[in-house]
Amino acid sequence: MAVSNKRRNKSKQMWNRYPQFPAFSHFSVYKNIFKISKMPNHILGWGVNCNLFCIYQSFFRKTYFMNEANTNYLKQHIDILSFRDLAPGTVSTYTSYMTQFIDWTEAFLSGKPLSAISWVELRSYIRYLKEIRELNPRTVNVHIAQLRDFYHYVLHRDWDRYQIPYLRYDELLPRVPSKAEVNTIIDSVYNPKHKAELALLYSSGIRVSELCRLRCGDIYHSKHCIYISKSKNRSDRYAVLAEKAYDLLPAYIREFYPDAKKEDWLFPGQKPGSHICEQSVY
Repeated sequence: MAVSNKRRNKSKQMWNRYPQFPAFSHFSVYKNIFKISKMPNHILGWGVNCNLFCIYQSFFRKTYFMNEANTNYLKQHIDILSFRDLAPGTVSTYTSYMTQFIDWTEAFLSGKPLSAISWVELRSYIRYLKEIRELNPRTVNVHIAQLRDFYHYVLHRDWDRYQIPYLRYDELLPRVPSKAEVNTIIDSVYNPKHKAELALLYSSGIRVSELCRLRCGDIYHSKHCIYISKSKNRSDRYAVLAEKAYDLLPAYIREFYPDAKKEDWLFPGQKPGSHICEQSVY
């Protein structure tokens, strides 16, 4: 209840500070970017006033649609991203950023053609991301990068980095727990599978996505390393295998997968032939 009141008060403050922005509420972009033919039925808004969410949602379902020209622009953008052979998740994320910009122009610039948008209007969008949506500067920079690529690859226009510069951001040192704290966390886990996951993540420093895709044959005890196949940027690499982390694996495998082979997933999923998903590790 306290959280709801806090959000409601913040919404009122933002509404009083920025009356020029309608109180739209943000909801999902779309489930599958490859079903782009359904985009004219797409509805999107952003907002700061949660009290009016239902009213505006009902209103926008009837009146707000992405126009045909912008839909074609979005199709071209997705085609370029796919041509660059980016990962599906990357294409989905980048497309959502571009979709948010297009919907902002239709909501606040009365459907002005994207090719006619000025640098001043682009800076207004960046301020909107910073001040209304309060996005992290790093996230805003990703939005700027997508606008730059859109101008280069779709509109075939030069991008002026002096008109829309990247935001500066703080580079803070992470809080690193002590060995005693890490050992306490790992020892508090009784499930052998979960304990092995934590130990491997901490000792090797691999990503959760890389942990999920490890195979039994990727563990090289004699070399004290872990083989990571097609990690970020599609590059193979080796990670350190700590002796204490390795000692947890035999107990886990004997209990859960005694017949595991080298080509099998180290952490299988529920479906046959699948590995665990990242959400299950989190």
